Amino acid sequence: MPPPSRLQLTALVSLDAIISAFCLWTAISLRLGEAQGVLKHAFFLIASPLVWVLLASRMNLYGLGLYFASSDILLQTLRVAIVHCLILAGYSALAHPGDLPRGVLMINLPILACSIAISRMVLRGHIQNLTSSIPPTRALIYGAGEAGLQLAAGLQHTKTTRVIGFVDDNRSVWGRKSLGLRIYPPHKIAALIDSHQVTEVLLAMPSAGRARLGVVAQSLSALKVTVKTLPGLEAIVKGKVAIEDVHDIQIEDILGRDPVTPDPGLLEAPVIGRSVLVTGAGGSIGSALCREIARHLPNRLVLLDSSEFALYAIDSELGRHSPELTRKSILGSVTNAALLKKVIREEAIEVILHAAAYKHVPLVESNPCEGLFNNVIGTWRTAVTAAEAGVELFVLISTDKAVRPTNVMGASKRLAEMVTQSVQALHSKTTFCMVRFGNVLGSSGSVVPLFKEQIARGGPITVTHPEVTRYFMTIPEAAQLVLQASAMAKGGDVFLLDMGEPVKVVDLASRMIELSRRKVKNDSNPDGDIELKFTGLRPGEKLYEELLIEGDAEKTQHPRIMRTRDRLPDPVHLRKALMDMEKLRESSDEEALLSLLEKLVPEYRRDFRD
Repeated sequence: MPPPSRLQLTALVSLDAIISAFCLWTAISLRLGEAQGVLKHAFFLIASPLVWVLLASRMNLYGLGLYFASSDILLQTLRVAIVHCLILAGYSALAHPGDLPRGVLMINLPILACSIAISRMVLRGHIQNLTSSIPPTRALIYGAGEAGLQLAAGLQHTKTTRVIGFVDDNRSVWGRKSLGLRIYPPHKIAALIDSHQVTEVLLAMPSAGRARLGVVAQSLSALKVTVKTLPGLEAIVKGKVAIEDVHDIQIEDILGRDPVTPDPGLLEAPVIGRSVLVTGAGGSIGSALCREIARHLPNRLVLLDSSEFALYAIDSELGRHSPELTRKSILGSVTNAALLKKVIREEAIEVILHAAAYKHVPLVESNPCEGLFNNVIGTWRTAVTAAEAGVELFVLISTDKAVRPTNVMGASKRLAEMVTQSVQALHSKTTFCMVRFGNVLGSSGSVVPLFKEQIARGGPITVTHPEVTRYFMTIPEAAQLVLQASAMAKGGDVFLLDMGEPVKVVDLASRMIELSRRKVKNDSNPDGDIELKFTGLRPGEKLYEELLIEGDAEKTQHPRIMRTRDRLPDPVHLRKALMDMEKLRESSDEEALLSLLEKLVPEYRRDFRD
C-alpha cells in the first residue's frame, strides 16, 4: 500500500494528539467522579499527546496510513496504547508519586485504543465515500484472451474503472460474451467510444509483436482516448495480470523489432557465482547490466561510477529489489589506475563489463580532450589493470558510431576497441571482447527523452535532418544480449547485435506525438498541435549508422548476435601513441590531439559531413 501523504500524516498526528489528551481527561474525570479536579493534572494532559505521537511514529502506526486491514490497525493501536500507558505510569511513580490516581491509566488504556482505532475507520470510510463519488473511468479492453479476461476480472473489483466490453481481432468471438461483457470487432471502437463515453483503451495483447501493437496504437491515435498496455508475455506468464501492471503505452512498446527469448545458459554463464565489476554502473547501459546481473546470482557485484547521483540511484534500486545481493559501490573514475587495481584486488574481480564512457556526440565534439581521456585512456588503464590482475573476462561496450566515425565520440570508441584488441594481443590469460550496437530507447544519449521533453513543452520537436535513420532496441534487451555475447567470447572478438530495421528519426518523432494524443503540425495539417522542425546535421553527425567495418560477419549460436574480427593494431606503436595522447591532454592541445586521433583511426575525418 502507498505510504500516507504529507497532508494525511499531518491530519492523523493532529487528531491523535487531540484524542489522546481528551481520553486522559475523560479517564481522570471518571476516576475522580468530577471534572473540576482535572486541571491539577495538566502536566499529564500535555505529556500524553506528546508521548503518543512519538510512540506511534516509532512503532510505525502512521506508516500503516488508512488503507490497511482494520485488524492490523486495531492491533498496532493497542500495542502503542499499552506502551503509552506504561510510560506514563512509570513516570508518575518515579517523578510524581501519588499525584496521578492508579486507576486513571487502567481506564485510559481501553478508551484511548478504541478511540484512535475508531477514528481511523471513520476517516477511511469518509475518504472512500468521497472517492466513490468520482465517476469511474470507462474503458475498453483490446484483447479477449486470457490476459484480457484476467484484467477485466481485476477491474470488476475496483470503483475507479468500468469496463464497457472487449475488442478482439478474432472474428469467431465477435458478439459473444465473457464475464458478462460483449466482444466487439475493432471497427466498432469509434462508435463505442462515442456511445459509451469511453476514455481509455487497455491493450491486453502480451503475445502480439511490437509491429502489431504499433498498428493498433496508430489506429487509436486519432481517437480521443488514452491508450494503455500490459507488460510482455514473459512478464505475464510469471503470474496473473495485476491492475498495477497497466501503464501508458510508450514508444518502447511499439518501436523496433520483437526481442528473442534469452538463452538462459548464455545469460548466466558470465556472471553466476562470479565477482563482477561494472564500470559506468550508473549510466543507461551500465545500470541495465547491473539489474540483469543481479538476477543471475553473482558472487558479488561491484559498481563503479564517477557520478555520485547516478551511482546512488542504482545502488538504492538494487538494495530495494535485490536485498540478498552482495554488492559494493565505488565512487571513482576508470582513469584512476590505482583505484582500479585496489578494487580488482580487494574484491577479487573475475569479470569486468566496461560501460563507462562519455557518449553525447555534441558534448564530446566540443570537449575532445576530456572525451578522449575518459573513453580511450580510461579503457586502456582498465584493460591493462584487468590483464595484470588476472581477470578472466573483460567486455567493452562499444557503439555503431565507432564504424567509420565522423565525430570525436565515435572515433574515441573505435580507438577504445583497438586498445582492447592490443591488450588482448599482449595478455592471453584474460579473454577480451567488444560488443557493438546502436541506439537504445530511453538511454541518456537517445533522442527519446529529448522528444518527450519537447512534447511536454508543446513543441516544436527538433530533428536534424528528414533522412536521418538510426537503429533502436530497448535497454533491457541490449543488456541481455551483451551478457549472452560475452559468454561466447574466445578472445579479441567483436560482437555485433542485430538491431533490426533502421528507423527514420522523423518517423519516431511523429509516433511519439501521436502517442501523446496530439497531431503533427505541418503543411498538410496546419491545425496540428506540435511542429516538426529540421535544424540541420550537427558537426560530425551521419545520416546512417553501420555496425560492420570490413569483411563479413559470421553467425553465432544466438540468432541476434554476430561475430567479426577487425584488423589488429600494432600494440607497441599504439602504446606509444596513447602515452603521447596523455601528454597532449595534460597540455590541453586540442589541435595536436585531434591530429593524432586522425592518424590512429584512419577512417576518421574531422571535416566529414554528409
